[in-house]
Amino acid sequence: MFQKLRTPLARLAALVVVAQALGFTACSDECDTLIEETCARVGEDKDSCKRLRQKVQNPSPEDKRLCGQALKLTQRLVPSK
Repeated sequence: MFQKLRTPLARLAALVVVAQALGFTACSDECDTLIEETCARVGEDKDSCKRLRQKVQNPSPEDKRLCGQALKLTQRLVPSK
């Protein structure tokens, strides 16, 4: 299963799916950073970026915690250039 996630784009796409499955209904701070990094990598015009941006409203503490975890995972899987 994880062999299919060797490319940075495949890893990022998997992260976006996980983020949506975890119910990112709202985020701020680390969530904003997560969204900015995701959109910078996949492109602002991609549907996944647009969906994530639409969901950024009134974050709960749980949303913030999950964003922090997803951000750390993203940065480990797809390091900045």
